[in-house]
Amino acid sequence: MGEEGGEQETVRQWSTREIRYLKEHAGDGAKEIAKALGRTTEAVKLQARKCGISLRQRWMCPKCGRMTFKPLNKANGWCAECTKEGHVADLREQASAMREEAARSKRNDRERQRCYSAKSRAKKSQKYRP
Repeated sequence: MGEEGGEQETVRQWSTREIRYLKEHAGDGAKEIAKALGRTTEAVKLQARKCGISLRQRWMCPKCGRMTFKPLNKANGWCAECTKEGHVADLREQASAMREEAARSKRNDRERQRCYSAKSRAKKSQKYRP
């Protein structure tokens, strides 16, 4: 019941302020909360379990403001859904640019063919002139 040397370990009661802090910062993880409250990680985990609080780490997406349990994308800092939406938007832009490029190429090919045809007609008309 005591530690070495005969000293008895005292258990410090949790204040309402500490429990409120635990609830508000549950997504920060047990280590961060323990450091802020001056308690052990195990004490924080035990109190969270008693209060029915999940200490699972969460992140907030800066784009949509949703909380997620999955880490944010390292490239853009968004959640998975916002990253997918951004990727789809990029693909739409690329597809649109490719359609525009194909149409421009088709117009250029038609114009080039018209020029070749006009040149060919001009040569033929010069051959048959007396």
